[in-house]
Amino acid sequence: MIEKTVTRTIEKVETVYVADDGTEFKSKHDCLSHEAECLFDAAEKTVTGMPHFVYDEPCGDETFCWAYARTKKEAQDFILYCLNSEEQEYYRFDDEGSYPELFKVPLWLVGIYDGDGYGGVYSAESMLGYYEKFVSEVRDKIRCEMNNMTTEVKESE
Repeated sequence: MIEKTVTRTIEKVETVYVADDGTEFKSKHDCLSHEAECLFDAAEKTVTGMPHFVYDEPCGDETFCWAYARTKKEAQDFILYCLNSEEQEYYRFDDEGSYPELFKVPLWLVGIYDGDGYGGVYSAESMLGYYEKFVSEVRDKIRCEMNNMTTEVKESE
């Protein structure tokens, strides 16, 4: 019998997922979650450096975050900050996307969200136009009702 010392190398192949910051993960889901968290953290940092203010809707559950985007990157980060990942798919980050008005910087943007990340992002110009139209229509309806009430009172006399 001969005794030998043999060194054997066993090669093990495994798949790892590497995030943009170099962190390695064993699952794709964990890697994507980490990357999304990093994107959100970077977006939050950008938004806190932008001129902005928050206004809670007096009659509802929604929060309105208004921010002044000077660059397309700021507009992108504002969208990331305001929306969850499912809704972000609706906002493409290029001039040819569905919402090109959000990237005509510089401009004020308003993000409407409910705390769970559900909501929307609009240009302040379009949002204010919507509310001006709403207020005008309500005033018209009130005037109409007041006229009807006045007519009814006169007819009953």
